[in-house]
Amino acid sequence: MVTRMKTVSWKVAFAGLLGGFIGNGVLGALFSSPPIRHILYDPTIQSRLFIEVTSQRNILISVAGLVILSVIHAWLFAVLLPALPGRTWVRKGAF
Repeated sequence: MVTRMKTVSWKVAFAGLLGGFIGNGVLGALFSSPPIRHILYDPTIQSRLFIEVTSQRNILISVAGLVILSVIHAWLFAVLLPALPGRTWVRKGAF
């Protein structure tokens, strides 16, 4: 049995990418804020290994990884779109 795949509109792909970028931006801002950094890098509650590894990370590779995750997010959004609540792609994307 042959099934025909629906093509994903540019709106759906854009909404998925936008959701991924906004989500990663919010998390990046949150984890860069002084109160969270104070908790994450407090040696009394955090392991020495975590502090050493995260202070040596390559920001370019981290950002590239987040872009790849945004592409995956856009693909998942396109696949799951019919099951999401809302009547418009904006409301579905906001969900």
